[in-house]
Amino acid sequence: MHHPVIAFIGAGNMSSAIIAGLITNGYPAKKIIAANRGAEKLKQLSANLGIQTTQNNSNAAKQADVVVLGVKPFLIKTICEEIKPIISNQLIISVAAGKTISSIMQYLTTETSADITVVRAMPNTPCLILKGVIGLFTDKSTSVKNRDFVVTLFENVGEIVWLENEKQIDIVTALSGSGPAYYFYLTEALIKAGVELGLEERVSQKLVTQTAIGATAMLNSKPLQSAESLRKSVTSPHGTTAAAINVFDSNKVMEITSDAVAAGTNRGEEMSKETE
Repeated sequence: MHHPVIAFIGAGNMSSAIIAGLITNGYPAKKIIAANRGAEKLKQLSANLGIQTTQNNSNAAKQADVVVLGVKPFLIKTICEEIKPIISNQLIISVAAGKTISSIMQYLTTETSADITVVRAMPNTPCLILKGVIGLFTDKSTSVKNRDFVVTLFENVGEIVWLENEKQIDIVTALSGSGPAYYFYLTEALIKAGVELGLEERVSQKLVTQTAIGATAMLNSKPLQSAESLRKSVTSPHGTTAAAINVFDSNKVMEITSDAVAAGTNRGEEMSKETE
């Protein structure tokens, strides 16, 4: 099987998770290069995973068939302009929120560049434990070969969802990209509620955390049931659950949640228009 050389520009947690997932599933370490400004992170990756490392972004990109832009959005323009003299026909994968394919193409294009293919990906932090979900989008002109490779890359760390248009990436960013923080926020609130009502914190944390694990397992159990139907199955009329749900409803938690995700989506759209 042919294994393209992959250069990860930026070796943060997400890039490290993808690299670890690849190697766990048999991808040759010698075909992976990580570039990072910090030498300590590179030293750890080299020691733990046996991959090639460098502090020179251009050197990494020059050796690669696939370049993964794993840096913060505000660094994308700088990184692209740094590596664009040696970019020709590599597959470019960006995990940066808010940076459009057209912008990345513009940052990378030179008079001699040819056939640059850009794929946008929005993974989330559960990828760090191989339980993530990744939203993907690319132009219709992208080859089946490149699409298949992107799937191969990300399925090592989570589930794949292809999107119909690029604007949906902003929704994915706000929904599943930021989503773990929403669950952590609710978990934090529930633990606090238990403590305020008289439980020890360790007891409240155990109850809330295990409840989350169990509820998630039920959502994934076969045959699949909707979150709504599962909620209703727990909610007896005039019971304790109904009393709590009535408070959620009276405070418009559903509407607040929709507003929150919309705010995150709008922020992603704003980021795509901002100049560095």
